[in-house]
Amino acid sequence: MLPMNRTGAFAVTLFLFISCTACTSAGGPAGAGESAYVSADVSGTEGERTVSGRSATLAGTAAGAPEPAAAALPPGALVELVPSAVDLPPGFTIQDGAGPIDLTGVAALSSDPKAAASALHSNDFVDGYSAEYADQRSGAFLSARVLRFSVESGARADFAREVRESAAAAESVPMAQVGDESAAFREKVPEGDVAEIVSVRFRVRDLVWLVETGSQESMDAALAHNVAANLARRAA
Repeated sequence: MLPMNRTGAFAVTLFLFISCTACTSAGGPAGAGESAYVSADVSGTEGERTVSGRSATLAGTAAGAPEPAAAALPPGALVELVPSAVDLPPGFTIQDGAGPIDLTGVAALSSDPKAAASALHSNDFVDGYSAEYADQRSGAFLSARVLRFSVESGARADFAREVRESAAAAESVPMAQVGDESAAFREKVPEGDVAEIVSVRFRVRDLVWLVETGSQESMDAALAHNVAANLARRAA
């Protein structure tokens, strides 16, 4: 992992690929369904900052290579609270398995499924939705999962539980706050399709998210941070 710059305030300028269905610029309105790059200046102070590194776009498109068609996410009550393909850098496509996720499915993703299932039940879990996206050319991936609880206190309790679980296995990453509360982590993967995973956990009222990015190279945390920040704004 590359060391982070710990001197003073700094900004990371990155380009995100977002969907723009009714946007207006100096040159006139974009057509419905068009997508656009925007420059986002994400700044932080010494105690609250983003992580420097490569551009958030993990993989560009080779000159002349056609972009794969953007697939639609399966329907679900929380589908609007995960990214669609057009919210991500070029080359990322939705993978099989996206859709609503129940208590058993969420618990199965934990290091201790039995304890996780008990906690989710105690915290009044209602429903969830998960999706994963991958760039087949670079091997990079991004996954997003949102969980809804019947009361905000349950969401706060489950967020705290998941942060403790992540802190036990990964290194904390300083990052500007997302939503009502958030925490970010970086984890080396000794074996597998990726070498490193950056994760951002955050909460907005009764909703709790996990956004993860992974690659064979050292990850720039800016991609996960900006996807998370966009989702938090969407839920506000």
